[in-house]
Amino acid sequence: MLQTSVALVAGVAAAVGIHALAKRRSRMFHKPYRAFTRAVIVAAGIGGALAPVAPTGIDGVDIVWRALFAAVFTFAAGRAKRDARLIAGAAAAVGSVGAWPWSVVAFVALGLSTGSARMRRPARPLGVVIGALQAQALLRLTWPDTPYATAVLAAVAFVVVVVSGFRHARSRERKPALILSAAFAAVGLVVVGLLAFGLFGIQQDVRDGARAADRGLDAARSGETDVAVAQLERASTRLSSADEGLRAAWMRPGRLVPVLGRYLDSGQRLTAAADAVVAPALESARLAAGDALRIRDGRIDLAAIAELAPPLERTLAAVPGARAAVDRLEDEELPGPLARRLRDLDQSLVDAVDDGEFLLGALDLVPQLLGADEPRRWFVLMQTPSEQRASGGIAGGFGELLIEDGQVDLVRAGEGAELRPVGVPWDLGPLATEYSRFPGTGPERYFQNVTNVPHFPTVGATITTVYPQAGGTPVDGVISVDPSVLAALLSLTGPIEVPEWEGPITAENVRRALLFDQYQRLGSAEGRQFVIDTIQATFDRLTSTTLPAPAQVLHTLSPMVQGQRIKLYSARPEEQALFEEMDITGAVPEVEGDYFELVTQNVGQSKIDWFQQRTLAYDVRHDPVTGRVDAVATVTITNDAPASGLSERLIGGTNFPEPGPLGRSRLFVDFWSALDLDAATLDGAPIVLVTEQAYDRNLHWTVHTIESGEQATFELYLSGFVEPGEPYVLDLGTQPVVRPDQVQVSVSGWSGEEVVPVAGLRDDSGVARATFEQREPRRFVAGSGS
Repeated sequence: MLQTSVALVAGVAAAVGIHALAKRRSRMFHKPYRAFTRAVIVAAGIGGALAPVAPTGIDGVDIVWRALFAAVFTFAAGRAKRDARLIAGAAAAVGSVGAWPWSVVAFVALGLSTGSARMRRPARPLGVVIGALQAQALLRLTWPDTPYATAVLAAVAFVVVVVSGFRHARSRERKPALILSAAFAAVGLVVVGLLAFGLFGIQQDVRDGARAADRGLDAARSGETDVAVAQLERASTRLSSADEGLRAAWMRPGRLVPVLGRYLDSGQRLTAAADAVVAPALESARLAAGDALRIRDGRIDLAAIAELAPPLERTLAAVPGARAAVDRLEDEELPGPLARRLRDLDQSLVDAVDDGEFLLGALDLVPQLLGADEPRRWFVLMQTPSEQRASGGIAGGFGELLIEDGQVDLVRAGEGAELRPVGVPWDLGPLATEYSRFPGTGPERYFQNVTNVPHFPTVGATITTVYPQAGGTPVDGVISVDPSVLAALLSLTGPIEVPEWEGPITAENVRRALLFDQYQRLGSAEGRQFVIDTIQATFDRLTSTTLPAPAQVLHTLSPMVQGQRIKLYSARPEEQALFEEMDITGAVPEVEGDYFELVTQNVGQSKIDWFQQRTLAYDVRHDPVTGRVDAVATVTITNDAPASGLSERLIGGTNFPEPGPLGRSRLFVDFWSALDLDAATLDGAPIVLVTEQAYDRNLHWTVHTIESGEQATFELYLSGFVEPGEPYVLDLGTQPVVRPDQVQVSVSGWSGEEVVPVAGLRDDSGVARATFEQREPRRFVAGSGS
């Protein structure tokens, strides 16, 4: 503010001073003073050469352009009409506000132009002085603060003054000026024409190359190596073509053209830098898509994994240069589609750094996980979600993997009940407190209930503690799967044969066979052996064939990871940290706003959860000012099991408080929430829920029995606060169940204000809504419309 005031005062002083001198008709303003005029023009050129603007990006050429701008502008200002200088002065003054001390120079020039208004014909020396001052300010404009806006403002002022100066120059001055201008314009048109013709095709190459690089890097991060190879090859071809075009001999004169020269320079930098990223990324993708990384007869080639590191390191090393080139181009005023494509590419480069650094760290640990240094043992847990537990299902079966130098072997397979203690319970140590809700029925007595807690790292730690006590060899970690994962694996290997089962076990029928059919068709002992033989046969098949390319394996198993049907735990901290980065630990997530998850656990000791269907409606009112949240969670659990016609192992059970008909479902019903419980109803009648705190959130729970063909509807009235002034964030957890939950979410304003969907929601007349089938954890974000 002070600097602007000083500039204004200086401008007024200049206006008053020149006005006073004009009244005295000072002769100094009416003599040509040719030597003085020429000196001012030369000085203006020198001052312009020192300005910081870079019209082409080539230092020597930019000095010439700046000097020419200032000199020509100053020369023309000596002949231009006062109105033209006033327009240029106003542009310089407005555009240099805040640019100390050039705002003072601009306002002094404007003051001189204004104060000379009483002069009928101000002399040329005064005109060139005003022009020299204005030229310095125009070359140092700071407003408007958008790409090339200052250049446009300076260009307008330049044209106004030069045209006026040319029109009012002497005839002997106009003729050479006209000849020089025509020659300059002719050469410029030829150069610009060649540039425009070349850039038309090159721009398409750059746009396509950037888009292909963006898609290729995304595909590489998601494990789609075949897509990554195809897109990165296209990117390499397109970017190489663009680079060759930009460096063509007939394009070189274009580097001397202001603005267009900057495009060419930035384009050359971008194509070179992007190709430096794409080339090693393509090499990595080809290695990942090649046969060397395919699993053959249960062996993973550790040398092939090691070969992935060098090109990945080169990719990461090249990313900063590519980002710098993108940033430089983003500073230019680019066409909309190309600018958007560059922003997408820049984000992909940011993601590539994060993911690449993670992959490099993972590549250091993968050989260790695969027994490069010493044999590794992993416990494989088979969960059975037709008898629900918090982590998914009861521990129905297990296996023990031995991995040595990349060779994977299943050395033991068993049924969960085998690991129950005889007499003295297993010693869980400090982990016992995690199962305190289940006195007498926890994993210390019933290993099958090791999955009673939703936080899988606790499950994994408990298994590594209990398994050696049960006679097993100490293991390094736990791999949790369920029949859906076996189905995915059989889709890769083909069917298996199991002695207890008539006909092949396939990807299409293994889930039903393990979760339902075996309990109807086989006896208890025969069913347990069926589970063991199915696990053994699946791993025998996996370790006696060549699996598809890693990309297909990852694509097949990815939904299992996202749905938390595959979970990993390692007793070694550095490996567990890697699994956390991969989001594959099945850990209860941190609360970052609002949170809700429905968890049901089978109390009746049957496989009746095959027939269970759950629905959730979560309706929220949010006040963004205070952060207040009121929510109503409506949960309906339907028991579609028949009362007869099926085995008691399926629809019976023994753990009921009193005898009754078949088909009953007795459940722990757990509601995990970040909010406090104000009230609850069951089928419209008030109910009291137990409330505890665990994992930094509330657990509201009860035990309830649902009769055959009936349903139970719980309504929970919840309230609390999230971060005020921030968008509303809701995380919905998920329990791996037989039938996916049917979910509806709505977020409305506290007093009916409009809510804007940000992520995972759609707008419905000012209310943010979502309706979906939940198979994995989901996040929803809504903002205020005000």
